[in-house]
Amino acid sequence: MSYCAIKIGSWFIPEAKTVVHQWGKNAQVSNEKAKDVLKINFIDYKTSVVEMGYDLIDKGYVPDKRKK
Repeated sequence: MSYCAIKIGSWFIPEAKTVVHQWGKNAQVSNEKAKDVLKINFIDYKTSVVEMGYDLIDKGYVPDKRKK
């Protein structure tokens, strides 16, 4: 969408006002402080999803359809 359309929409839609204020800004997030201060070792998202799936099977929330 163009900035003009968002600006006009913000006159009628309150949620669009937050978009207007953030238009053109880049959001950057870093986990360096958590690593340095709290000594957290993060795992990649693929490993996290696989481990969560196995845990859901082990706890009985999801039926076990793995080949045995």
